[in-house]
Amino acid sequence: MTKPDKSKKTLGIFSAASFLNDLGAEMLFPIWPLFVRNFLGLPLSFLGVVDGLGDALNAISQVFSGYFSDRFKKRKPFISAGYFLAFLGRLGVSFSAGPGSLIGFRSLDRLGKLRDAPRDAYLAEEYERKERGTSFGILRAFDNLGAVFGILASLALFPLLGFRPLIMLAALPTLFSVILVTGFIRERHNGRVAFHGIHFKDFSKPLKRLFASVAVFALGLFSYSFVLIGAEELGFSQRNVIVLYLVFTLSSVFAAVLAGRLSDKIGRKWTLGMSYIFWMIPLAGFIFLASGAAVWLLFVAYGFFKGSFETVSRVFAADLAPAELAGSILGSLQLVMGLLAFPASFLAGILWDAFGFRAPFAVSLLLSFISLIILLSVKEQR
Repeated sequence: MTKPDKSKKTLGIFSAASFLNDLGAEMLFPIWPLFVRNFLGLPLSFLGVVDGLGDALNAISQVFSGYFSDRFKKRKPFISAGYFLAFLGRLGVSFSAGPGSLIGFRSLDRLGKLRDAPRDAYLAEEYERKERGTSFGILRAFDNLGAVFGILASLALFPLLGFRPLIMLAALPTLFSVILVTGFIRERHNGRVAFHGIHFKDFSKPLKRLFASVAVFALGLFSYSFVLIGAEELGFSQRNVIVLYLVFTLSSVFAAVLAGRLSDKIGRKWTLGMSYIFWMIPLAGFIFLASGAAVWLLFVAYGFFKGSFETVSRVFAADLAPAELAGSILGSLQLVMGLLAFPASFLAGILWDAFGFRAPFAVSLLLSFISLIILLSVKEQR
């Protein structure tokens, strides 16, 4: 582990880069499903394909970036490259006019997530286990805080600029993330255990069960786009859909810090289980609600799910991973989630088109309950 001052500086730089990247990303995200469905006139099944494919590609890229960052003992090049790909992808989306170019550039944007596994592994090396949850929580909070400002910018600028100019503008903050990481993060050259390759036998029983739980959960974790369109189905205007997304993101800021600290105190398993329940609340709400009056509270719960799940699932995997395989394990976790994100979103689109908007929520609720049962069998390492 490194000195506390250096660890805080590293966390500060990563947090600033994440803030800027999410500032740009979230200028795009609230209008993304509306851009695809309403502006380009493409069906929800296509939206499910694009979102699911993007999630799958970002997960595949993470397992490779995590593996090679372990193998070559270098994290920084992968982190910088990830931010640069996201910049190029968003810029390209602003010029897309048809399905082919839209899939290509949106996938390039999502490939930028290759930065996450090496960055999280770098951060895990900086902090002792008793402080790791808090540090991961702070990083996720800055992610989500950037998202808040991005959504506010989207709300203010969308009526003035429309779709394409706003998406083009959304690419700019991520360029500054590239500059921050490239200019101010120093690659670590010592303190890492020798890398001897990764095999499934290197996974402990608790780690295998964690992966199983997350895999079942991810199969029902369809894209946020369906939650936003679900709100529109319950009578919310396009502008209010963006406001709902703001409520969701504000909630996730607080949840990330609270969940990280809570996991340091009561354990990862129980905190992660709480995040599953926070996801089940909006699922049940969309199944049984007949009007939009309570949707605001559902989006608060949805935000608490996002902030806590993204924080604790990663730090839990980092705790259970052998030190020399941290990047590979974290990348593998994202690979499992990303590969299952494609069938999750694709199935959600098919179910929605065939049986109505409540059908995918019901299927996800069942899968979430099963995954929670599996999670309770995981034994933590304290």
